[in-house]
Amino acid sequence: MRTRRATVAPDTDFSPLTDNPGTTRVWDAILHAAADAAAVTNWVDAVQGSILTQATAGAKPTYRTATINSLPSLQFDGGDFLQLANLDLSAFKSASLYLVA
Repeated sequence: MRTRRATVAPDTDFSPLTDNPGTTRVWDAILHAAADAAAVTNWVDAVQGSILTQATAGAKPTYRTATINSLPSLQFDGGDFLQLANLDLSAFKSASLYLVA
């Protein structure tokens, strides 16, 4: 009996920005201009304009200008979070979530 190996090429044409029109949201720390150590109240999505918010002072993440490979990031201390109001996922049968941390 012979064994055959299948090779699957990665889908290099996939982009979450173009393959799911109308459903993609991108929150990028590079696009969020703030001073180092600033508390983040709002973070605007670069694609749809959706806004993540946090009104409670003690639950706001901190913006850092040069932490990961000298790039900006948001720092969450365990009690911090941002929320998106009015996100209706009922029309979707499945969804994918990509996080880069």
